[in-house]
Amino acid sequence: KNKTMKSLQLLCYIISFKNFRCSSTSSFFSNAMRVTLHSRGTRSGHVSSVGNFGRQLIGRRSEIALHSLSESNIPSDLDLLVETAPMLTKDSFYCLKFPNGDEIWTMECKRRDNKTLGSNLKSIVGFEGFEEDIGNGRRAFAFQVDPPLEVDSGSKPQRNCIVYVNEIMFSAGKLGGSVWQGAIAFAQYIAVNHKALNINNSRVLELGSGLGLSGLLTSKLGAKEVVLTEFGEDGISIENDVDDKRLLPTALISNLRYAVAMNNCENVNVCHLDWYDYLPNSLSSRGENKKFNNFDLIIGSDLLNWTDDAFPLYSTLKYLDKTNPNVKFLLCLPKNNREGVPKLVEMIQEDKYFSQIDIEEHCLIHFDEEYITLFITLSNAV
Repeated sequence: KNKTMKSLQLLCYIISFKNFRCSSTSSFFSNAMRVTLHSRGTRSGHVSSVGNFGRQLIGRRSEIALHSLSESNIPSDLDLLVETAPMLTKDSFYCLKFPNGDEIWTMECKRRDNKTLGSNLKSIVGFEGFEEDIGNGRRAFAFQVDPPLEVDSGSKPQRNCIVYVNEIMFSAGKLGGSVWQGAIAFAQYIAVNHKALNINNSRVLELGSGLGLSGLLTSKLGAKEVVLTEFGEDGISIENDVDDKRLLPTALISNLRYAVAMNNCENVNVCHLDWYDYLPNSLSSRGENKKFNNFDLIIGSDLLNWTDDAFPLYSTLKYLDKTNPNVKFLLCLPKNNREGVPKLVEMIQEDKYFSQIDIEEHCLIHFDEEYITLFITLSNAV
């Protein structure tokens, strides 16, 4: 019986191994975070198709990959703010499936001692009591980076990147206070396309940052400057006559600054930006004075829920295109259950303001649930 069981385990190992595509044999055993799966041999991209043994195998190798992150030069003061790689382990996986069938994995992390992320860690200077006031919902995501980042000549290439965010209560953050599935899909897409997107040394502006997951990732991928934008009070008075119909967050901007400190991103700024300030022929004084110029890439994910916001967002895109020559827009929007998304896509396609329009569908899989996302690329660059 024991021999039979061992034979079955070996067979499962061989089957699981044949479903993997690695850059090299050694990278498979040292960095499972860089593994991608073939669609061949799996059922239509479902994570469950890998099998229990396969998932356990990925989990064990992912822990090794996380441990390898500790070899990078992490600032000592950051150790007091967030859990470093050796303190983390896997919580769950997200699988992003590309149109060509390739798949890439993102791992959400938890503490090895199963305590809440952020427990027993020193508060960030200037933010004491911040989490207690609006809720502590720290989450950590480990993204595969391909090609690996060359940190410096004396260090190993960085194959993985951890980003921390802090979820806050609905009363403080409204719709932007939680991590949406589109943000996870978008961040992983950026991580494996950072070379093609020319993230390194570029200036990146993120619209509707929410918790800042994607924008913070671009900073860690080598962006020269990143600006995270949101709207809400946070000491700023909102002047539009439609404000009584909108869900105004009271702490999103403060929470973004907190996330910047958690991730030790010195090249990231946080600004107020309201799409309703950029409606044609009715730019408010704030819209006219707030110049967001000289950006190379403007990004955003899960930006729309209602049709009322589609036109203000589209007006903002056009305004930013005029003030940023040769800029590229990359948006990730959910295909289903967002009534504003089809309206925005219709505007883009019918108006034909942008000379280059590309729309692709990607699928994010978490456990047995699938989330279809639209990746929209816009540009007027020559």
